[in-house]
Amino acid sequence: MSRKSLRLARARVFQQLIDRSKTDPVGLETDLRRWQYIKAPFLLALAAWMFQEAVKFTFTQDLSMYFKAVSDYAWYVTTATLLIGLALYVFREKNKFYYGLIEVSFSIGLTYALVSHLNETGLGGALAVGGAIYVTVRGLDNMWTGYKSPRLRYKEEPTTEGDEDTRTPQ
Repeated sequence: MSRKSLRLARARVFQQLIDRSKTDPVGLETDLRRWQYIKAPFLLALAAWMFQEAVKFTFTQDLSMYFKAVSDYAWYVTTATLLIGLALYVFREKNKFYYGLIEVSFSIGLTYALVSHLNETGLGGALAVGGAIYVTVRGLDNMWTGYKSPRLRYKEEPTTEGDEDTRTPQ
């Protein structure tokens, strides 16, 4: 398939969703929540595995020269951290359920990697597990909030052609 045909197919699907949101917004929300509920465990397991592998990889590497390079460019790292934080904030506001999914999977991966290397990390690792528990709770809260209120792009009550002037804006 070419890009143009993919774009047209995607536009048709979105138009069908918009048309359905006009006629049956409750049913559409129910279907969207059901789909979200079905794919969440798969995404959670995949993301937790990825985070766990990334944390285990960092424990097996000698990262001292990278830490030295980071400390030499502290201003750039601080600026990059701020920009990444802003981007994640925007992502969280638009996709709260998926942001919570990422939080929970990160905490699962981090906890697994820290507990498996607890004798090397010591008290810092045990404290980090406490932080992972906190991140898990925050992630579950974001997932629940995003699950309760999925965002529809278009949601307006259907009107007849003569009622445009009498509608109240929402």
